[in-house]
Amino acid sequence: MDEQDYRRISEISYLNTENTWRYRSILHFCFKRHEHMQTYVYPEDIFHELKRDPNFREYSFEQLEQDLATLVGWKNLIPHQETSRAKTIVDFKKKRYRYQCTPYTVEIERMVEKLKSIGEEFSGSLETTQFDRILRALREFLIPDNPVTDEELHQIWEDLQHYFHTLVENSSDYLAHLKSTKVEERMQTVAFIVYKDRFTQYLQNFVIGLQRSAQKMENLFKGSNSELEDSLFQRLTDYQLSIPRLGEEKSAQEYFDDFQESFLVMREWFMGTNYRESELSVLSKETVDTIRRITKFAQRLAEQRQVSRSRKAEYLHLAHWFSQVNTKNEADCLSAIVFGPAGGRHFYAESREMEDMNSHIEEEPPTRLELKPRVSTYRERQR
Repeated sequence: MDEQDYRRISEISYLNTENTWRYRSILHFCFKRHEHMQTYVYPEDIFHELKRDPNFREYSFEQLEQDLATLVGWKNLIPHQETSRAKTIVDFKKKRYRYQCTPYTVEIERMVEKLKSIGEEFSGSLETTQFDRILRALREFLIPDNPVTDEELHQIWEDLQHYFHTLVENSSDYLAHLKSTKVEERMQTVAFIVYKDRFTQYLQNFVIGLQRSAQKMENLFKGSNSELEDSLFQRLTDYQLSIPRLGEEKSAQEYFDDFQESFLVMREWFMGTNYRESELSVLSKETVDTIRRITKFAQRLAEQRQVSRSRKAEYLHLAHWFSQVNTKNEADCLSAIVFGPAGGRHFYAESREMEDMNSHIEEEPPTRLELKPRVSTYRERQR
């Protein structure tokens, strides 16, 4: 870890402070202008936009200037002095500024936009085509059919990384979605039986696509060697260094290490290591377990519906029997047979051991048990 991993990120201070609602409104407007290729924003434009909101009815231009100065101090905005519209020395001394979002602010606002669209539940998907795309990109990267330039090799690498990260994120999010509490509650409702076949078919297709492509990817990884990989990483590093950049730039070794680490992570995800199994096999097992769990839920619901349906038919049949009974005595007998005798009395007596093992119970004398009244006023007679 380097020094940047330990420093305090002041750029996110505006997300959780007393006047967050004002700071977020300002930066959101600047971010939208940045997305529309309008790099610089003037305070007057921000002020007019904010005044459209009823919450900013009492907001003044002086407060806006103070908020902009605070955001500049937190490194969310970069001020640029506007000198083109200064007509007098007094106007020049006023130091009119226009503002530009910093790269950190742009990425933070993009993250916030994404968080708002995600909601409270996981989404994701299990696309079998992702395996085909990864396999094709991996084959083009390690064993190209025709010689490719460094630019084309870099594009193949970018496609490979994009497909890989999309597969990992979507699959983990989708399985987490199926394991969430809300989804499990929905699985236990009768309405879920209709969707059971669609879920299981969807998951089974994913497992089939995974098993079909896993062996081919494993063969590609086993067929490569460190010399081939180092030469490819060196070409990617040379391409990155050939791009003109102003400001801080990574060294050749840093670029090379990043490419090597990314490829190692991908290899271990598909093949595992000596001390742990691959994440691909874990994904396959979790998907199969999810299929089994969904099937179990659906089977339990179907059994409950079947039991409810069969008992309903039995009750209707019994009701038909009772409707044909003519007297109350016959109805009592039928009720005793079906539901058991009503108001039965149970007595307890100590058991006796038979002396003769061949004797029958009819030959045993009855056990006499003295019953005492169960009232509070009962007292035994005393002499």
